[in-house]
Amino acid sequence: MPLEQRGARLEPRPVRYIVYGAIAAAASTGLLVALIGPRRLAAEASISVAIAPPPTPRLPAGFHVILVIAVAIGSFLAALGLYSRRVANLYRALDEYAVTMVMEFLALLRSGYSVTEAISVMAERDYGPLNGFVRRLDTLMRRNYTFEEAFDESVKDLPRHTRVFLVTIRDAYDAGGRAIEFAGSLSSVMASINALEDLRRSSLKGYTYIIAVSITMLAIVGLATLYLLGALSHAAGSLVRPVFSRDEVAAMLFYISLWVSIFSGLVAGKLITGTVKAGFWHAFLYYLATIAPLLGGWYHLISTAS
Repeated sequence: MPLEQRGARLEPRPVRYIVYGAIAAAASTGLLVALIGPRRLAAEASISVAIAPPPTPRLPAGFHVILVIAVAIGSFLAALGLYSRRVANLYRALDEYAVTMVMEFLALLRSGYSVTEAISVMAERDYGPLNGFVRRLDTLMRRNYTFEEAFDESVKDLPRHTRVFLVTIRDAYDAGGRAIEFAGSLSSVMASINALEDLRRSSLKGYTYIIAVSITMLAIVGLATLYLLGALSHAAGSLVRPVFSRDEVAAMLFYISLWVSIFSGLVAGKLITGTVKAGFWHAFLYYLATIAPLLGGWYHLISTAS
């Protein structure tokens, strides 16, 4: 495909990571089923718990069935978490290199270069994820595209917030004799905005720590509930029949922890980066922080009771 018809997509495709997550979930689930044994899972299939009034269906409550579900969800979340990290790192790099690119563009203009000459010089430099943009812009201009056509073709595959900043280069070209003054004032403003954005992110990280502590406390309370229930059942013996069995309580705690950890992670991602999709990494970490201790304590209770 000719260069002028090919887009340089920077952001990773979410569909690819969804497929990776589905494959990882299927593989891990299949391995776990083989280790546990289909017969044991079938025997636990009848154990269920209602977490909401009808017509909400009852959900599985057997330990090994829950373990299979937890591993499948964790594998899928891990793939989405990797996607989330790549997107967040890409946006951070774009912000940093965009400021650097405009500052160097301004320095070249002040040195006496024209806009087209400055772009040719910049095409030989390293701007990380923006290398494709500046080199594509230079190539299209060498193929007798007008500057506006080359710029619009080169910038269209970049994220919106980066496109808005890089429009500085096109506006500087349109400004003619005022190019240095225009680019200088706008680049200074954008550098200040990026500094404020970094300050905002660092400030909001404190809220993510609060969420993480809350999630950890949820796991601790869940474990304490399981052990307390086990102690009370052992002390009461056959005199008192509990409303919920140990497995039913553990299963309810699992489903509660599942929803709380995932949605808390998405909220944390929205707070820090401004996009929900960047929160899957936090959701994965919160999920591990709650589900792993809960399942570990549940398994310990089963082992000591048998």
